This record gives sequence, structure tokens and C-alpha cells, in this order.
Amino acid sequence: MAQYVASNTNTNTHLGSPPQQGQGVQGQGGHNNNNNNNVISPFFGSPPPALIMTATPQQLQQQQQQQQQQQPLSLEEKVDKLIGLNSELHSLATNHKSQLQQLQQQQQQQVSLDHLDQQQQQQMNINNMNMNQQLTAIELINRVYTIKGEIQLLLRELSLEATQKGLLTAVPFIDPNSQAAKDPLSVATYDSLQKQLTNEIITKQQQLWEEASKDKDKLARNVERAKIAIRRSTLLLKSNTSFYHKSSFSSNNNNNNNNNTNMSHSLEHILFMKLKNEMSEQENNGLVNKIEQMKSTIPGVLAINFGKNIEITRGGGYNYGYRVLLRDPSDLPVYADHPLHIEFKGLLDAVRVDAPIVSDFLIPKVNQ
Repeated sequence: MAQYVASNTNTNTHLGSPPQQGQGVQGQGGHNNNNNNNVISPFFGSPPPALIMTATPQQLQQQQQQQQQQQPLSLEEKVDKLIGLNSELHSLATNHKSQLQQLQQQQQQQVSLDHLDQQQQQQMNINNMNMNQQLTAIELINRVYTIKGEIQLLLRELSLEATQKGLLTAVPFIDPNSQAAKDPLSVATYDSLQKQLTNEIITKQQQLWEEASKDKDKLARNVERAKIAIRRSTLLLKSNTSFYHKSSFSSNNNNNNNNNTNMSHSLEHILFMKLKNEMSEQENNGLVNKIEQMKSTIPGVLAINFGKNIEITRGGGYNYGYRVLLRDPSDLPVYADHPLHIEFKGLLDAVRVDAPIVSDFLIPKVNQ
């Protein structure tokens, strides 16, 4: 059977973790262990060894016991937790930015106290204490790395359980409020495409923080960009759970009579494609004409939709959508191996710039 194959991407990427012995803060506001006047920022590199908190054996044992007692989270709970952790991380970043600015101003103004009277010196010391209490450097640094570690683990777990990337990229092509989005009975597989999405989210977050560390004047803008990226990523993952939980694919496949189960459904075969933005009229007409031939000729094909995505930024660069509605799942290999489809695939290969993302949805039976 003719198939499209999407490239795989591994997930050996991390959001960040506490540094090894001897590492210091990198980037803007970096910390030199011999210079206590520099600002420490846990968002822009690794904290100095002196600020790393280590758990005692008793604390580690308590943590292990708590983890053992906790019930495993459902997929929806994991996504909710992921959204909450992202929100907390960026709330810390926003507050930390304001505190950094105040501390930097205070350090610039902090001249010798010899010329101040006793009352002024006391007030200055009180201000310094208040600032130190606000920053709570050790707790803040460790909380940031804890959050990043938890996010990393959640994303890895979701990559094993969540549905494939095609569902996420489907946002520009499938109205999330439509019946098709609300009630798909299943998706075909869980595969490496979700791992690719996980890798993209992690890489994007790391890139944004690294950019912010290089130029503090752009920090506010980069934080906002990061928030937008995180909101988009978590929204897509949140949408993903609705497909996952409303799927009966796994339970249907456990039935002994799979053929009867499959016969009660129709199938949507959807491709998200990266095609040349400037196709010639001949190339476009060739695709459209071949689609018309397939619709009227290939057994089991009820409808074919083909169109350009006008919201490229939402599609992750996938600028065309292609949907085939088949009367029955068993019609898919017939469609895939049909000579007209093979000719159509050849026309696509001539204009595509990357491998398509393929998703198959079992939907309520369509009789036409």
C-alpha cells in the first residue's frame, strides 16, 4: 500500500536542569563566584554551585514515598498540570524581571554609606533586606529548575500517550467547534510525530530564554513571545486531549469482531502538506483535475477537499490541507494503491517541500 512517511525527531532535548559542580550563570547578569555584586538570574543560565540546594537522605525518602502514594495522573490531568507549570514559570519570569530592574537600580545607587546618618543607613539596610526577601534567590532558582524538570517529564510522558501531531496541526483546517472536531471516534495511531512536537516545544522555549539572556533590553518582548509560544503549545496539547478522550479506537480494537466494528465507521484520511507557495497554474490545475478524477473513479471515495491554509502561522508552515472521506476503513488500501492516486502522489511530490503529516480519523458511518 502506498504510504506517506513523516520524518522522526528524537526528544533528547531538555528545558534546563541544575548545573554541575563548577558551573556559573551564563549570559546577561551572569554571576562570578568572586563577585557578589552581579545579579543572579535563574532564567538565564545556571546558578553558581553555592546556591544549589541538596536534599538530605530523609527528604529524598519522603519524596519517594509521596510519589509512590500519588495516583498516576490521567492524560488530561497531565496537560492541565503542564499548563499550570508553564503559567507559574512565566509568572516567576515576569516578577523576576521587575525585581531584577529594582535590584540593578539599587546596586547603581548603592554608594558608600559613610556620608549617611544612622537613620538613613538603617533605612537603606531595611530596603536591602526587603529586596533580598523578594528575590529569595535559592528558593527561586530551585523552583525554576524544578518546574523546568517537571515540564520536561510531562512532555516526555505526553509523547508516549498523546495523539499524533496531525491532530495538533489540524487546528487551521478543522474548526474546533465543529462536530468533526468534537466527536471523532478514534485516531489511527500514536507515533513519533508527537515526539517531534514535544521536541519543537522544548527547543522553542529554550531558544526564547537564551535570546532573552543576551539582551536584557529585549527581555520584556521575549518574555511575551515566550508566553505566546507556550500558550499556543499548551492550547494545542489541550485540544489534543479532547480527541484522545473521545476516542474509542483502543477499546474497539480489543473487541474480538474487529471487522464488524470497523464496518460501523467511515474514515477521514487527512494530510497536512508543505507545498511550494508559488505553484504554477499548470501544477495547480494538474492537482485539481486529478482530484476530480479520483472522486468519480476510485471505489469508496465519498469526497475530497483540497485547499490552501490562509493562516500559515497557525499551521506551523504546513500551507495546504487535503482530506479524503472514505465510506469504510477498508477502502483506504484500495484508494492508496489505485493508479489515479499514485499519479496524484507523483504530482504532489513534484511541488512539495517536505514530507506531509498523515492522520486517519474513524468517524460515525457516512452513507452517501
